[in-house]
Amino acid sequence: FGYVNGGKIRNLTVSGSVKTSTGSSAYAAGIVAYSKGGTVENCVNKATVTATAKGYIAGVVANAYTGTVIQNCTNQGAINGNGDYVGGIAGTASTVTIENCINQAAITNAGTPGVYSYNTGGIAGGVSMAASKIARCGNTGIISSTIKRTGGIAGSVAGTVEACFNTGNVTGIYATGGIVGGFAGKD
Repeated sequence: FGYVNGGKIRNLTVSGSVKTSTGSSAYAAGIVAYSKGGTVENCVNKATVTATAKGYIAGVVANAYTGTVIQNCTNQGAINGNGDYVGGIAGTASTVTIENCINQAAITNAGTPGVYSYNTGGIAGGVSMAASKIARCGNTGIISSTIKRTGGIAGSVAGTVEACFNTGNVTGIYATGGIVGGFAGKD
């Protein structure tokens, strides 16, 4: 799905490949490229997702926005980003709930360091807004990034992470952590 506004997507399994080569700000995912206020549940991505330039890249939802709920989803497809926000379940999440999800695949971000807020994570690349939450999620895949803010669960978080685990190796250049690469905001 390219764009979902308040819809519900349930019980899907996808495979194959998704690739974008736009110059910047691409949205690419196995299930939903951009979701605003929708629900994605019980979905499995087995597709390889690749961006040859900057963008929002993920296995399940590339850009999860305002009120989106992602639950009981699994990513099993390799995710290959080139900057910006790269994650196994969500590339970026703003005022979103992600719960009971797991990433089992390799997440790679081969972007070039710059001034932009790059983020790479097993569950979410970047999580913004204090109302956002990642709960009861896990990562077993290898997370590798050539840029800042890299984590087993999330590259950067401004919300809440609770009851999550990571068993995958995490490699980044700085702000690198087994669970979260960097926290933004006083909360």
